[in-house]
Amino acid sequence: MQNVGGMWLPDGDEHFAKTFAVDGHYHQEELIDHAMPYVKDRRLAFDVGAHVGYMTRKMLEYFDRVVAWEPENTNFECLVKNVDMSHVEARRWALGERRIYASLVNPAPENSGAWELREGVGEIKVGNLSAVKFGNGAPMPGLVKIDVQGMEGAVLRGGAALFNEAKPVIIIEANDNDGVSALLE
Repeated sequence: MQNVGGMWLPDGDEHFAKTFAVDGHYHQEELIDHAMPYVKDRRLAFDVGAHVGYMTRKMLEYFDRVVAWEPENTNFECLVKNVDMSHVEARRWALGERRIYASLVNPAPENSGAWELREGVGEIKVGNLSAVKFGNGAPMPGLVKIDVQGMEGAVLRGGAALFNEAKPVIIIEANDNDGVSALLE
């Protein structure tokens, strides 16, 4: 692992090593600041596709607790080193539409955030957000950030029940090949 601007990154990452500023500001974290005026409940946030935790860390400035999903092993190890784990529940599995197993491939090895999920055979456990159980007054997420390299539509479809009940603010990075705009509407 390498430490760049106070953030642990996997060895060999050149993309984020260039992107992370040494002044303590990281890639796209301002999106959290922009979303916060619309968030009604600040007890819980979800970081789906947490990468190394820079957005998780930013969420902790506003939320009591964050649940972060990151299936790639080295990214997960960096995530755990980069955030206050007393307020984070880190899950080393992926989210999608349904429960399956998958594999990960990285078409751009110099970018540790470029891992893509390939459904089918593999060791990566994939679940869905609608299976996340809440009860006994447990908070629902006030904010959900989704950045999962082309699986955003699957995460939205797999979390439809949760989104309809919780009505969180959603930050999503997607190119809309999977009908993300229509799902959000």
